[in-house]
Amino acid sequence: MFREIAAEYPDIEADNWIIDIAAARLADTPEIFEVIVTPNLYGDVVSDIAAQISGSVGLAGSANIGELCAMFEAIHGSAPTIAGQNVANPSGLLKAAIMMLNHIGQQDVAEQIKNAWSCTIEEGIHTADIYKEE
Repeated sequence: MFREIAAEYPDIEADNWIIDIAAARLADTPEIFEVIVTPNLYGDVVSDIAAQISGSVGLAGSANIGELCAMFEAIHGSAPTIAGQNVANPSGLLKAAIMMLNHIGQQDVAEQIKNAWSCTIEEGIHTADIYKEE
């Protein structure tokens, strides 16, 4: 299916790898990727790798988009080990909400939330899981 759809977009470079080498390349040279298409289980693993490379697994949202419905969530799940400690990173859920808003055609609202989130991070306001370079 990937190859069939990729053929419809000849201007976009498309390649496919076995999951182990793809994960290794992602960890080594993440900048070579723009979009990664995988089955659900591989996507779960690869999204955690990509999120950790970016600074924290708490930073990434996820979209599962099908023909009849779509689901959006933070990639890291519920994090029960830190429940009630007021330390959870809300970024993944915000990023998922931004993807959902774009999906339903609310690009202006999505952009406002994205800009507010970016400004907050740039001002140094973040949870402890985000690496802070001194």
